[in-house]
Amino acid sequence: MARPIRINYEGAYYHVINRGRGRIRIYHDERDYRSFLTLLGECCDLYGVYVVAYCLMSNHYHLLLCTPHANLPQCMRQLNGVYTQLFNRRYKIDGTLFRGRYKAIVVQKEFYLIRVIRYIHRNPLAAGIVKRLAGYPWSSHGVYIKGGGESRWLKYTDVLSKEWMEGKFGRKGYAIFMQQKEDAEIEKFYNKKKSGAILGNNDYRDGILEKHIHSQRYYGGEIPEQRKIQQDNMAGRIEKLVCREYRLADAELKKAERGKENEGRKVAIRMLREKVGMSCKEIAQRYCVGNVRSISEYCRRLRKKCQDDKNMAKRYKKLESSSCQVET
Repeated sequence: MARPIRINYEGAYYHVINRGRGRIRIYHDERDYRSFLTLLGECCDLYGVYVVAYCLMSNHYHLLLCTPHANLPQCMRQLNGVYTQLFNRRYKIDGTLFRGRYKAIVVQKEFYLIRVIRYIHRNPLAAGIVKRLAGYPWSSHGVYIKGGGESRWLKYTDVLSKEWMEGKFGRKGYAIFMQQKEDAEIEKFYNKKKSGAILGNNDYRDGILEKHIHSQRYYGGEIPEQRKIQQDNMAGRIEKLVCREYRLADAELKKAERGKENEGRKVAIRMLREKVGMSCKEIAQRYCVGNVRSISEYCRRLRKKCQDDKNMAKRYKKLESSSCQVET
């Protein structure tokens, strides 16, 4: 059976949920929680995504994300993949960490968004982990209560301004709202064994399905032909930028020479993986790499080099910034 089609469009809000394989813990201590949040911020910066709310539980997470550039799959692939690598390295294990494909629910902004925020923030309370939400450190609830805690990747005041951040209600109104029980509609939606991929009223659901599902011709069960063309176009433009920066011919970029260091080739591979969202298999075929796993290793080593070498980091940022100007 084909997997459900992802709904992707600019400015969409998603409630994203993922659990540990077999319900295993994905965070063991404070270091794991902080490591995940740091990585989440980096992924948001990389893909221009921002977080409206989050809650990290011991064996799963809840994220409410907005994607101005319609690139949720690329962002989540990076987040889940890199965190799994960090987790496995720390605990000296191998294999998958998450149970599989993350769940992404498209959320209607009007009426529903603030109720999803409440559902996310009340998770520790519903699970009996804490008696007061203020006592749980791994959610954005504390930032909402204290105020002024927005960052480059956590942004919520625009979403909440009409309800809580302006007028007579303010943050006190938010605190009161959080003490209330879930609406029957929201509770029913999340209690279903197989809740839908869209949370909104009937008109909203019909509109999303018509515009982003029924009107598109999908191939291979999931990827639109148009999306594939856009990927190839953007990849070609990035490769031209890298060739110009490193003074390489296209053939030098695409094929490695034994014993010869080719930094530009590794930069291009990382950008195609992280900026364009190509799979490791697609990149391996494009760059004549025999072992698909080598692609992830190239990306990991280049990220480490950027952390250790300021000049390298500056050069990569320059290319990354230039690539944003050619995105389609």
